[in-house]
Amino acid sequence: MSRILRWSAFSSSPSLGKELVVLAHGFLGGRVQLLPIAASLAQQFDVLNFGYKSRADTLNGHSLSLVDTVKSRLGRKKQTVHFVTHSFGGVVLHNAFRRGLLDVLGDDARKTRCVMIGPPLCGASFARAFQTKNLSGPDMVRNAVHMTARTVLGEHSGAQLMMKEPDWFKKTLGTIPEEVEVLVICGSRGNLNPLIGGESDGVVGVEETILNRKHFRLKVAMSHNLLLYTPEVLNSITTFLQGNEVGEVFDRDVLPTVT
Repeated sequence: MSRILRWSAFSSSPSLGKELVVLAHGFLGGRVQLLPIAASLAQQFDVLNFGYKSRADTLNGHSLSLVDTVKSRLGRKKQTVHFVTHSFGGVVLHNAFRRGLLDVLGDDARKTRCVMIGPPLCGASFARAFQTKNLSGPDMVRNAVHMTARTVLGEHSGAQLMMKEPDWFKKTLGTIPEEVEVLVICGSRGNLNPLIGGESDGVVGVEETILNRKHFRLKVAMSHNLLLYTPEVLNSITTFLQGNEVGEVFDRDVLPTVT
């Protein structure tokens, strides 16, 4: 079965002179969550709201679907392409650059800008907390909690989020090419979730959102899903995609240590 998803009312048709913004939702999320972002961008950009069944395939499978979708769209009309992602959608995008996306974008990749909102680029310590070895209590209880989490997350990309360690994500994702400008928007509600070490948005730790290359960063005092509906975030996305600087420049040669 083709990995390419059908076009729908969630996406606009190519318009003369407009650049394209591809949206990608997070794990267990959906395109509906990104409609406020799509609406805020629609006057200035064409919008393609990419959807995928997050539990139904691996990280590589989702990334290849994204590559195929962008390739199909550019086959209809050549456009500069930007990306806005939420949560696991950022991991899917990051991995897509290693799975052929750069070739699809071609020379226009130097014009591409990416906004990643709350991306768990080191995997999710919240999900890893449900590994049997990280749970306390009798074996029967630990195993039951672990298996319940596995059932919810599924056996594909959800299992990867739960079972793979940060080093696996570092090796798998590689580095987004330097010619592509990236803004990471992370949420911070302090030590909101005791299952995440340190500052987080309740789902993803602030340290887990750090790219292993130079990028722009903006921290917003908002929880993981509410980031999608916050005026500061919506305005920052538009401003950055217009070619402006947003937030602070951050540079780190290696990924942070995350447990």
